[in-house]
Amino acid sequence: MRSGSELRSRSPPFSSGRFIVPVQDSVRRRRYAKLSEAAEYLGVTDRTVRQMIADGRLTGYRSGSRIVRVDLNELDAAMRPFGGSA
Repeated sequence: MRSGSELRSRSPPFSSGRFIVPVQDSVRRRRYAKLSEAAEYLGVTDRTVRQMIADGRLTGYRSGSRIVRVDLNELDAAMRPFGGSA
């Protein structure tokens, strides 16, 4: 196990000069979900999520021939306000 001073003396990753770029802020991790989970998240049916993929509102990610997932970050970005002060 490393001592506290040894951990502090290491240079931080992804540092360039004075600025440190945090990995979490610069790279957004994909949050994959099943179509049924995405449908539940939105409060719609699986068929609606499939239609959103078919008409290009969402991107479907296939793993193998049958497994389809969607990115919850894209799902959040696809939602648009309407009415009222939108």
